Amino acid sequence: DSLAYATAGNISSTIGTAYMEITPEANATGIFLGDSGANKTILGMTSSGLQMYDGTNNPTFTVSMTPVVTYNTAATWTGTVFNAYQTGVNIAPANTAFNGNFSFTGLQVGGSLVGQAWSSIKNLKIYPAVLANPH
Repeated sequence: DSLAYATAGNISSTIGTAYMEITPEANATGIFLGDSGANKTILGMTSSGLQMYDGTNNPTFTVSMTPVVTYNTAATWTGTVFNAYQTGVNIAPANTAFNGNFSFTGLQVGGSLVGQAWSSIKNLKIYPAVLANPH
């Protein structure tokens, strides 16, 4: 399942922090939090780790996520860089290039434009500022 929300009043395209607790199922991939119209990803998962996509840059943050274990996971974005965190630890590569604006058309939680996220997502929190070591 996925939920869609308006972006106005819920998230900034240029700066912010998103925190969520993720419990992946076996072979989980997909988008946990992203843009519902333009296929941009604030926080997603590939077989290699966590992923972000701003329409230009598409970094993968290498981290292992064991199925059926819950992880405190976060993403931050400023006008110039992305960062991803797991349990408060900045995942490499740190300070990855960000094009400066997600240009969101809508906010989507869970699933993706191409399939399911195959994970449980709870306690999602979105902040209009970059938090230091969010967890």
